[in-house]
Amino acid sequence: MASGSWNFNTSNQYITGRVRWSSQSNGSNANSSNVTAYLDYMKSSSSTAATYGTFNGTISINGSAGGVSQYITLYANNSWVNVGSRTVTVGHDNDGSKSTTIAASGGISGTSFGSSSTSNGVALDKIPRYAILLSGRILP
Repeated sequence: MASGSWNFNTSNQYITGRVRWSSQSNGSNANSSNVTAYLDYMKSSSSTAATYGTFNGTISINGSAGGVSQYITLYANNSWVNVGSRTVTVGHDNDGSKSTTIAASGGISGTSFGSSSTSNGVALDKIPRYAILLSGRILP
């Protein structure tokens, strides 16, 4: 299982975004993995006021995008709040390797947290591929 995370800035200097992701192989026959990404936000305790409202955004994995919408309150307490997740089945290359892109964006309209955006490339675990010897030929 491959996994990782990264933080990113938003339109509000006190609010930080984070993407967490993990992948689970579906095996050599399927030659694919299920990739899940979670989108979180945190407001720094350096601020004094909470930010609240309906968060509207998008999470994209390997070009497959899905919307997330949730009413949230970001208290100024350095605590992460999850706003949504997405899972996509991603096919691997013939040799079992795969690198893909995870992107996320969104914000709360009408507030100082109106927008945020991030994108990163990630490497999935390589899936072992087996050759079959048939009539003197090696088939992938």
